[in-house]
Amino acid sequence: MDWLLWVLLLVWLFVCMLYDLRFRRVPGRVTLIPLFLAGMYALSRGWWVPPLLTAALIHISDFEPREKRYAFAGVVSAFAAIFEPATALTVAILVLVWLLWEIGAMGGADAKLLMVIALLYPQPWIFLWIALVGGLQGLIAIAMRKKEVPYIVAIFAGAFLFSIQSVFYRIS
Repeated sequence: MDWLLWVLLLVWLFVCMLYDLRFRRVPGRVTLIPLFLAGMYALSRGWWVPPLLTAALIHISDFEPREKRYAFAGVVSAFAAIFEPATALTVAILVLVWLLWEIGAMGGADAKLLMVIALLYPQPWIFLWIALVGGLQGLIAIAMRKKEVPYIVAIFAGAFLFSIQSVFYRIS
């Protein structure tokens, strides 16, 4: 069953990448439905803190002023890490992704894709691959003097490389 989930994840990421490359945006239904399903999957595995934290962070994004959002996110995240210490790394990843989205360093679709990955595969290695590919993509963009980089390419490529690594080293 795990391989089927991987295939579905990679196909979905590929579709999102195509949307991003073609239209420079990904429709909400293409990202929100998988985010909801990933939360349900995490709940079915007994992980209640990461999906609830994700929902809380998305809700907190509407709070005004911005300082209020940061304060609430900090408190909610601290409680999440305290209530389920085994998920502290996933909590940290979710909060970092939310913060990057909040400050405008990444788009909403990018953030939702990374949150789905964090809920399905709470391992830091996949995010390391995504960051490495993103860094390489950023260097290429700098060399080509491009200001905007479709980060979903790095998300898909990093997840794909992680899946290849997982097959060879059985870390997933």
